Amino acid sequence: MNPVEYQGAHLVFVEAFTARPSEEKVGNYWQDDDAAPVKAAIKTHYIAEQDFTCCYCRKQVLQANHDVWDAEHIIPKDDHPQFMFEPLNLAISCGPCNEAKGSQNVLKNKSRKTFPKKSADYIIVHPHFDDYEEHILWWGHVVAPNGSDKGQKTIEMCKLLRFAAKHGKFNSDLLGSGYREGVGKLMQTRDLTDSEAIRASLDVLLRRLPG
Repeated sequence: MNPVEYQGAHLVFVEAFTARPSEEKVGNYWQDDDAAPVKAAIKTHYIAEQDFTCCYCRKQVLQANHDVWDAEHIIPKDDHPQFMFEPLNLAISCGPCNEAKGSQNVLKNKSRKTFPKKSADYIIVHPHFDDYEEHILWWGHVVAPNGSDKGQKTIEMCKLLRFAAKHGKFNSDLLGSGYREGVGKLMQTRDLTDSEAIRASLDVLLRRLPG
């Protein structure tokens, strides 16, 4: 994914923020009226760059309306305001994923002062530094980590199981032993034939659920 590039007045604004003393870099600066044009440019860029797709749940909503999307700070701006306008710390996400993730820590070293630019620095799947499908796989509304701790953490942090619960209408059944056992096997197998058999059994289970 190509990061946003600031130009003209937007670049001047970001450089002015970067030059501020540390004590003047606070999370609520994002809500300042002067930041609005830069925020709009960030959303416009990533909506197009991500093809109208949330960086965490990968659900596509073909809407360019900025109100549909949240500008996502991968490293939360409240804890690390110095990274507020860092292009590699920005993406777009859907509202539910953004709300679920909130200000939870995503760094292996949460006291980091300089911006971390390696996949290994993060405990979740990073939109800029990771290949999503190496960590998370979807079968319709059913999600599972692809044998990845990062994938598991992203699923938990962004509450990605909500899609199966909502669309299958089986809040309690989602936690049933059959589903959990199947997903567990899918996480552990490295054999293509086994994985296809497990997916088929999960599909049968889901089709039997009410709704």
